[in-house]
Amino acid sequence: MTEKTNRPKVLCVDDERDILDSLDRTLRRRFEVLTATTSAEAESIVAQNLDVSVVISDHILGDDRGVDFLGRIMKEVPQASRVLLSGQIDMKAIENAINSAKIHKFILKPWENDELLIQVVEAQRNHKQLVEKDRLQKLSITDPVTQLTNHRFFQEKIRIEWEKHQKKQSPLSLLMIDIDHFKKFNDRFGHPEGDRFLQLVAETLQLETPAKASLSRYGGEEFVLILPETNPPEALAQAEKMRSAILEVSFHNYPLSISLGVATAPEHASSVDELIISADQSLFQAKRRGRNQTVVGLHFDH
Repeated sequence: MTEKTNRPKVLCVDDERDILDSLDRTLRRRFEVLTATTSAEAESIVAQNLDVSVVISDHILGDDRGVDFLGRIMKEVPQASRVLLSGQIDMKAIENAINSAKIHKFILKPWENDELLIQVVEAQRNHKQLVEKDRLQKLSITDPVTQLTNHRFFQEKIRIEWEKHQKKQSPLSLLMIDIDHFKKFNDRFGHPEGDRFLQLVAETLQLETPAKASLSRYGGEEFVLILPETNPPEALAQAEKMRSAILEVSFHNYPLSISLGVATAPEHASSVDELIISADQSLFQAKRRGRNQTVVGLHFDH
């Protein structure tokens, strides 16, 4: 017999206990059934059960409306299928709720138990598809070695931030980061240890990454940091903070250091491509000058 805890979770919300008992009897053959009599209690349950697959709510919940409650939990559990129960039909309200994605399904009271079970099984299948879609989407933008976002994500993100920069007329900085002498490390210790080395550097850089910034693996031993609303002195300070943090890390007693190139729009670039090239040219100069240093703001050469 399948353990109850291994079953998909369904949360039923209704201010009438008889309705909840009826739902429980119908659904417990296939699901782990959670119940709540108020939207506040239900939201507390959701917070403790983020893996809930289906949320079924009555249309009227005391002073609250089921549609509003389901809309709120979209933010907490966006992949959960949301089902509205009602003894009355307001087709315009139902249509609006479906169009706004607040609900996926509408079930009219009273229901046929077999029909209800079929509807909830279908809702749970929809949840599984959403979870799998999100998993594949995350895989497509995640670097498998460092678990940072990858080059593809960076190329999309920098263009989004560029549009914001142009609209708000705020500075946008970019840091290109390269691990010094990484190829020598790989030759000495081998690629598996090289991957662990990359993971350690990524974790260290991530700890020093501001909340508003976006750190990605650019490729090979290079990383890139997008810093919205950050001017050249602030970007330099951030770069030096990261450089100092890496110097404190030890791995096989190998000396760790990074070189960094910084570019800021509008000072050093007038397009996304120029910003990337300027940061890359600055990084190239940091490496030419002896590594383990930051170079700021080489203008893009047309």
